[in-house]
Amino acid sequence: TFLVFLGKQGYSKASIVRKLITLRSFYKFCLHRGHVKVHPFIGIKIPRLEKCQPKFLEMEEIGKLLNAPNDDCLLGARDRAMLEVLSSTGVRISELVNINCDDVDFTAQLIRIRVEGKKQRTTPIGATVISAIQKYLKHRSGDPHNPRFNQKVLFLNKYGQRLSTRNVRRKFEGYLNQAGLDSTISPHI
Repeated sequence: TFLVFLGKQGYSKASIVRKLITLRSFYKFCLHRGHVKVHPFIGIKIPRLEKCQPKFLEMEEIGKLLNAPNDDCLLGARDRAMLEVLSSTGVRISELVNINCDDVDFTAQLIRIRVEGKKQRTTPIGATVISAIQKYLKHRSGDPHNPRFNQKVLFLNKYGQRLSTRNVRRKFEGYLNQAGLDSTISPHI
């Protein structure tokens, strides 16, 4: 009766399975403690869930997204460099905004990523990413506001400070729309 009720309420299969597992565990606990004499969920089978394929972008879609920013200006070059780093390394936005200029090794084509806590990892980057970052830094050095910029940080907002994750997400969604792609795609995809 409970399963039928959940189905009529519109719960997904995954939610129903989660509730069944929770109740089965609860009654196992109650049986062990002597609160109940019979385990009512013993005979109920938990339905199997289908494995879902992860979302991803095709190469053509990635190309459209990378070409969306106009990299002839400072902010467009910055955005192109950010998209190149995101697509080639798979970093999360929080990791992207924490990249500093000295984290990029142009000669070895490596980028140091700071993850949660004080952990770090080094990720290889290709010539296209290097080129995009160098183009952005060239635009940045030519900006008359450059002396006021935070020189330590790689990706800066228009005021010369570290970008926020919210700002990057907003930019990413805008470029998805501009490229005609599904706006529900996350940067990590």
